[in-house]
Amino acid sequence: MADAQEIVQALQLQEHREGGSFREVYRSVVKTQATKQRRAATSIFYMLRGKQVSRWHLVKSDEIWMYHAGSSAIQLLLLPDGTFEERVIGPDVLCGEFPQSIIPAWTWQATVLSDRMEESWGLFGAVVCPG
Repeated sequence: MADAQEIVQALQLQEHREGGSFREVYRSVVKTQATKQRRAATSIFYMLRGKQVSRWHLVKSDEIWMYHAGSSAIQLLLLPDGTFEERVIGPDVLCGEFPQSIIPAWTWQATVLSDRMEESWGLFGAVVCPG
């Protein structure tokens, strides 16, 4: 299996302000008008390594996370109705992991890897609508 740095280089990922690394791979040509004009959707690759975290932040649009490779991840969610939810995004569906997670707009979200060893990494995709 490739190491994290090889994946970062192959996918040309850059540091993300909320933690981890990312690269936008899609930006819709269709635009929407809500409070301001935005793309109908965007898609990124997103990688966490070792003890990196996607820090708590407010998701202002619907997000769909998809597991691609490496370690599974634990997503911590404070939903708009005030309930807390913990989800594991990964390939092992028979052990309670799920390969995708749909996060509704106005959810507070943070994510960490399930395996936090220094050499661990997880690669995910995220689609944001509107983007």
